[in-house]
Amino acid sequence: MKRQGARDSQIVNNLFSLATIVIVTSVLIVYVKYIAPDTTIKKNQEFQKLPCQDNIYSYEKVFKQKLLNKAITALQKAYYKVEGSYIKSLNKKSNIESIVSIDELSTMYENAIGIKAKKNISKFLKIDYHIIENDKNNTMKAASLMTSFKANDIEIFKFYIDIKFLYKEEIKNKIKCTIEVFKHKLSF
Repeated sequence: MKRQGARDSQIVNNLFSLATIVIVTSVLIVYVKYIAPDTTIKKNQEFQKLPCQDNIYSYEKVFKQKLLNKAITALQKAYYKVEGSYIKSLNKKSNIESIVSIDELSTMYENAIGIKAKKNISKFLKIDYHIIENDKNNTMKAASLMTSFKANDIEIFKFYIDIKFLYKEEIKNKIKCTIEVFKHKLSF
């Protein structure tokens, strides 16, 4: 039934406007639901922790994703160097050196990577680590391990993890966890 006072052209125009709205809405729904990439999955995966990070504080930061992907490839081809140091306790007696040496720590990194580093290379990934002895009487941690992955002195990735007990096996497990987390970042 025709509205009184409305012209036929106005009715047809309104029908075409309604049809256009329905078509545009349908296209948007199909695009969002089936075609557009799902960003929520990527965000959830990015913050997903590995099993080795359970029940212990850890922190990770990616600085340059493109360089990170290249760094992981360099690591897999054994183009890396490992350097490290201690940060000893100031307020209590330090005993970190008697537990593990810097050479042993570097060897633990090489073992966790699984490939011995190549010698005499000009371009490489630098793995710079610091084992930080706890300065306070804290029952939650005895030390921390901070590892930076750098290319040409540009920091690419940093990982920090607490160590509950100062035993070689515990330190070895935290180093292994560090390398696993680093390699896991390739998938993003």
